[in-house]
Amino acid sequence: MGNLWGWIGGSALTVVVILYLFNRPDKFEHWMKLFYQFIYFLSINIPKIKGTIDKRLVAVSIQDTVNHICDQINEEAPDILPHALKIEWVKSDTPNSFISKGKAVVRLKHYDNQDRNIVESTLLYLRQSFLPRAKNYLDKSLRQSCEYKIASRVFISRRDTGAFDYFIQNEMEPATQKESSIQNDLQLIENLDGVGFLTRVFLSEVTLTGQKLLGTVPTDTIRRELRDFANFLDIIARKGKDEYVPLSFKGSKVKVAVILVAKRERITRHGIKPYIRRIENRIMEGYDSIYLAAWGNEFIRAVLLIKGEIEKDIITIIRRYDYPVHGTTKATLMVCQPKSGYLAQQKKLYDEVRQAFMEIVPEVKDGLVNIVAMSRIKGLGIKVAVRAAEQKIGDPIDCCIGINAGRLNQLKERFPTEFMGIARWSDDTKEFIANAIRPLHPRNIVKIEIDDENLIANVLVNSHESLGKAIGKGGSNVKLASELTGFFINIELPPELLQAQSPEDELIGILKGEIPEILNKEIEIVRVARHKGSGSKVIVKWVEPEVGQKYRASEICYGRDHETLRKIRPRLLGERVYFHDWCESSEEQITACLYPIKSYEIDSVEIDDSSQLAVVTLNTPPNIPISGEYNLDLELCEEVTGFQIEIIHR
Repeated sequence: MGNLWGWIGGSALTVVVILYLFNRPDKFEHWMKLFYQFIYFLSINIPKIKGTIDKRLVAVSIQDTVNHICDQINEEAPDILPHALKIEWVKSDTPNSFISKGKAVVRLKHYDNQDRNIVESTLLYLRQSFLPRAKNYLDKSLRQSCEYKIASRVFISRRDTGAFDYFIQNEMEPATQKESSIQNDLQLIENLDGVGFLTRVFLSEVTLTGQKLLGTVPTDTIRRELRDFANFLDIIARKGKDEYVPLSFKGSKVKVAVILVAKRERITRHGIKPYIRRIENRIMEGYDSIYLAAWGNEFIRAVLLIKGEIEKDIITIIRRYDYPVHGTTKATLMVCQPKSGYLAQQKKLYDEVRQAFMEIVPEVKDGLVNIVAMSRIKGLGIKVAVRAAEQKIGDPIDCCIGINAGRLNQLKERFPTEFMGIARWSDDTKEFIANAIRPLHPRNIVKIEIDDENLIANVLVNSHESLGKAIGKGGSNVKLASELTGFFINIELPPELLQAQSPEDELIGILKGEIPEILNKEIEIVRVARHKGSGSKVIVKWVEPEVGQKYRASEICYGRDHETLRKIRPRLLGERVYFHDWCESSEEQITACLYPIKSYEIDSVEIDDSSQLAVVTLNTPPNIPISGEYNLDLELCEEVTGFQIEIIHR
């Protein structure tokens, strides 16, 4: 009985520990390090096991240190290092890194020199994960100096190693000898960090600039502006006690005002009113961010009084920091935004969408479907990426659309001037980008090339029609997709398509040669969709229909007993060709072009013209007659009608 209770007690303790680690993932790496240290001690006389455990211990130890420091940095400025580090040892001498399942995976060779392992894995991690959506808006020297500063914090924290000395000798000194500008930028970064401005102000504004510019190619102009902003902050960081320096910076994208509460005489004579007037003036002048700063208890109390006066009416306090400067002096920094500021407005726009989903889609409210990412251009369009939180949810997109598109229609009613796109989230970057640029079907994508370092995705599509569909009206679709995925998405045609005759034009030429009514312009080809060698759909109509016309345009194109079709097929490598008559109604056109699905198998077709989405509800079982995402007939129907089609079975 005693053994039984002991077993139960041990099992209960194990469950408690597992639940603790599950709910505190930040502690997991630390406990794993202790676990591997214990196993390493036990295997000290077993060389084969010892070597494997040693490598794992080194990896977990580095991950524990780096992720702990990065958590601290993210508390100072969110999204500077959004991905945790995961190390995988490989035999290759060529290291690489990539993002997978929310982590920055670093693959590199394991060395006997522990200092080298720490330094190389940390720097490789930072090149991948540091400011993932904004780093390319910094010039190379400034970006590298920022990475070196963060890396130094990691290496200094490892007092049990010589990683910091190894870093100085093998990385920093060679870099400064090669590029003299890095030495100056390292000092600049050190000055900013000394007063708490590096992460909390400079890198926060770089991140915000990345959000504003997402979907645009970095230019030298914006890089110069961010460098000028760094120099502006450097002057403030180095100012003397009574020295006057500019406290406002107004560029094309960065509009920042710093309010330093540091004049004892002013506060004694006039109280906090001069500071409040200065804040009001900066808001009127159009500054996006206002940083309210003070050093020392006396001035911190004044800042808190200012906060109480301005927070409700004109300012939103985004974040507040309390930290030491110059060793021991207490400092406070409040990041403020006007009520109409960019961040405040974006948060409001996103909250509106999230609230609508919570109210209309119960699975979102209950946590069964997660909204992973969102993009919105007010008045134009919204894209939301969703995934199932639990296995019992089959398709999260179906949950959001609802029966007969009922939920989707409710969402559209909330945002009547904006089209609503719902994309399936994927941990695979290429797959997620393909989902994000719908209504273009993945079948029409030739390939996607990813540049992880510069966050650029080059998407090659198979036709001019696909190009237009992916880009969207006025570039809206690709811009929303870029914001949703975090990649600048560049839509391109293969070089051969820029000059060669398109498959659709080739088909039209063949039809003109075989169908006199088309050649004589009695019958007009309205739209064509073709997958060369597989199948085509052609929408046709009479140019001047006569009253009581005996034959439809499609029947003429097929010919009696499909005689004309039999003549055409050999010239088209045997591909299937369907002719459909033009319909004024989009619902009727989609119903006709869905053939071989019969019209009596379709219960309803719900149309959203703004997003070019059609939700088709069938009264047949899921496996009859079609359901596959890549079904050729469905893809051709999407292309020839211009609508993305979602099939739902009643």
